[in-house]
Amino acid sequence: MKKRILVSILSVLLILTVVLSGCSNSNQASSQQASEPKQGESDYPKKPVTIIVPYKPGGPVDLLSRTAAKFSESDLGQSFVIQNVDGAGGEKGFSQMLRSPADGYTLSAMTSGHITLTVMRDASYDVVNDVQPVCMVVQDDTYIVVRADDDRFNTVEDVVNYAKDNPNSFTVGTSGAGSSEHFAIIGFNKNAGVEVKPVHFGGSAEAKAAFLGGHVDAFAPSYGEVTQLVNEKKAKIIGVFAEERVEAYPDVPTFKEKGINMVLSNIRGFAVPKDTPKEVVEKLSAAFKKASEDPAYAEEMAKLGLPAKYADGEEYARMIKLQYETYKELAKEVLE
Repeated sequence: MKKRILVSILSVLLILTVVLSGCSNSNQASSQQASEPKQGESDYPKKPVTIIVPYKPGGPVDLLSRTAAKFSESDLGQSFVIQNVDGAGGEKGFSQMLRSPADGYTLSAMTSGHITLTVMRDASYDVVNDVQPVCMVVQDDTYIVVRADDDRFNTVEDVVNYAKDNPNSFTVGTSGAGSSEHFAIIGFNKNAGVEVKPVHFGGSAEAKAAFLGGHVDAFAPSYGEVTQLVNEKKAKIIGVFAEERVEAYPDVPTFKEKGINMVLSNIRGFAVPKDTPKEVVEKLSAAFKKASEDPAYAEEMAKLGLPAKYADGEEYARMIKLQYETYKELAKEVLE
């Protein structure tokens, strides 16, 4: 009888041991499964990330990409590799990024130029529907400047009145047809009811040289070029195509406040292919945001003449769509 009871007790203990062991293994497996990151999400990045710069080395987009990459690597946990792929006005390298796997390991620098070319000609991508913006890192307003010794023009009103009396006589140098400066001038004409003549050159350097040489009346530079020209007392600023006055130049009016409702800037940032996982995009964006909060980063960008301004992917996408719609409308003035 005692033997039978002992066997029963041992059997019960054996069953309990098996059950508890199973539960332990199940919990361990569940815990291990929960702790294991899904591929492409929290384990990202496992290797260096490539940033395609769709322009030649040494230009503003190349410099901002290298600076942003340098200050973002520590937070991302991997290094960035810069790859310059120049060609077709920035389209070649940008299209290469869009054809790459949507895994977050290939980004491209993106500028307003990637928006304007899609409204000026048939492009290999749809700037609104094929692109996933990561973030904006620079917002570069466009200015109109005249030579410092040109006494004919000191205010926006001087330019407007002259242009009304002398259609197509007031000339403004731009970095090229279809550039953001070109569209700014088209918008200026449309909103001011005048005919200012844009004169296009093969880049900003050529336009500036023509301006300083007296071959055009004015120049439409970016912030960095304005700063250099003003500091060297070679130019004076007439106005800026911004929503609000620029902190560095509080006495310079916006064209908008003068009744010329034209606000355009060169927005520069980074983008990835459309289907890149949201978690990956957010991790990249967070790394660039962290860099933007570093005073040393802001200082280095300022030395390069690049007005650093961060916006997350959602806001950057909104700005891209708005510029696309604005440029598309203005392009009718050029293409008709």
